[in-house]
Amino acid sequence: MTLLSLCQADGIELKRVATTRGGEYAGACPWCGGNDRFRVWPEQGRFMCRQCKPRGGDVIQYLRDKRGLSFQDACRVAGREDKLNGGEAKDVSKKLKKVSPLEPSSALPGHGVSGAPSGRVFLNIPTSGGKVNPGRGPSTGGSTRAGSAARPETWTPKTSSLPGEQWQEQAGKLVEYAAGKLNSDTWAYLNGRGLADDTIQARRLGLWPMDWYHKRVAWGLPEQIDQGKRKDLWIPAGIVIPYFIGGQVARLRIRRHEAVKDRYWNVSGSYMGPMVLGPEGDVIIVVESELDGFLLAQDCGDMAGVVALGNAQSKPDTGSAAILAKSKLILVALDADQAGAVASWQWWLKTFTQARRWPPVGGKDPGEMWQAWVDLKAWVGAGIDEYKTINRIISNSYK
Repeated sequence: MTLLSLCQADGIELKRVATTRGGEYAGACPWCGGNDRFRVWPEQGRFMCRQCKPRGGDVIQYLRDKRGLSFQDACRVAGREDKLNGGEAKDVSKKLKKVSPLEPSSALPGHGVSGAPSGRVFLNIPTSGGKVNPGRGPSTGGSTRAGSAARPETWTPKTSSLPGEQWQEQAGKLVEYAAGKLNSDTWAYLNGRGLADDTIQARRLGLWPMDWYHKRVAWGLPEQIDQGKRKDLWIPAGIVIPYFIGGQVARLRIRRHEAVKDRYWNVSGSYMGPMVLGPEGDVIIVVESELDGFLLAQDCGDMAGVVALGNAQSKPDTGSAAILAKSKLILVALDADQAGAVASWQWWLKTFTQARRWPPVGGKDPGEMWQAWVDLKAWVGAGIDEYKTINRIISNSYK
């Protein structure tokens, strides 16, 4: 029996609204109401409500939530008796306990197997008599380092510049226009990445419907000449991902519709430092994608701040480096592919002693983790708890 037929049997009226993931159906949520916040993907056997938190899962979860069946009975009704025999009936928390993202010897970067502390790398943040800007924009000076002992090599973060007022004014108009152009397919894509409607609206995500060229001078940018011709500012069609600093648009990043090498395009003149979200506290999570950053800030913002680099090869600028240096724990959760793993091990763990690799589980990034129904709060909490445990063991060994 399919999930769609089960919903219909339970009196839930659904209509096809998109072709996403083999077909998407929408209707009123059987738990919280509304008009079209309840979504079903029959081909994938998944459902989700945009409002209920948490409310989503597969056909078995639906039967348990809607009809109050036990796991065993839900498997039988859904014709999934294989779930009863294959040991697959484990919830996310059990999976997280069973699958540790770290080998024991690498659990606390900067410490050897015996627990003897090793040195840290100095962060050579330029000084000019001022204080370090806390990551929401360019640094105005100040000096911060990651620890008290230095290795021979050093790393100096670069300072990122904010765009001019004319650029910010034009970007602000574009963001508001794009926010009003969101269609059902784009909503479905963003919801499918785990972003709630409130998050999409609060972050002013939008849709730019066309490739567009504009004079660079209209944005306060210097002219560029290519082979004797004036080069215009290009804004490709795609999902608009803005980054606000001080209430103004500082960056426009477009996720292009075409599956090309440069899928994410930074509009010329944008602020190029990492995106910093949430509190400047003891724990910081480092990810690649801004959308993953929004997701973690949405689901885990009460546990940690987030730094979204944009790609695995990017490095912190002076502002974000200052925040990272002050933290007690950095969970480096770059995408679980080759580029992300290399960046995680070879640079982050060498530069910040309090950094530790905490790769995504169940998918290559937090968005895929959410799609695989991994509990992101449990994943982040496991990283924090393991750090506390190891730190306590090391502390006791020196008593």
